[in-house]
Amino acid sequence: MAKELRKVNEDQTSGFNIDLSNIGSVVATWNGQKMPGRIPDNVAHDVFYEIFRVSFTQELLMADQYLYEVKPDEHEDKELANELDASSREERNLKVMGAIPGMLDGGDLGFGLSNDSLCQRSLYGLHCVMKGWSWSASMAITSLPLADRLEGPTVLPLDEIDEAEYHIAFHYICSFADFFKRAPVLPHRR
Repeated sequence: MAKELRKVNEDQTSGFNIDLSNIGSVVATWNGQKMPGRIPDNVAHDVFYEIFRVSFTQELLMADQYLYEVKPDEHEDKELANELDASSREERNLKVMGAIPGMLDGGDLGFGLSNDSLCQRSLYGLHCVMKGWSWSASMAITSLPLADRLEGPTVLPLDEIDEAEYHIAFHYICSFADFFKRAPVLPHRR
């Protein structure tokens, strides 16, 4: 690992430059708390979840940039087919980030949490984002009713949320992988 860090550090084009001579003496810090010695498992879990959360957000916006076709300004005065439709990329990014709780404010995204209501809203938000994608395959016809049931204000039983999550995640993974030729990052806490 140290060898790889040195190689990246020596590459002047990376913009990455740290002093590796005393890296063993650096004390890790997370959320303002110093972690001398071994990093506790719960902190390592939080660090990885944060990496996955940020990666998922960036990858979803990147996928949406390629798979969603921005609606021309001429449709601005007309009723949009989908509340997430937008006439500019900036407007669409804000709507996508607003569709999934926690994405705009850096909070929990809700995927796989024990809070069934938040999980249900997050999954439905992802489903709505993907419904607007014109450059990917449509969700399987048998999966649509499962995903659409998430919309209601009533929290569904956990087994129904889990089943819808399976179908929505499968569609997201397939759409992403079909375009980018690799699997996406999916944040998941359970």
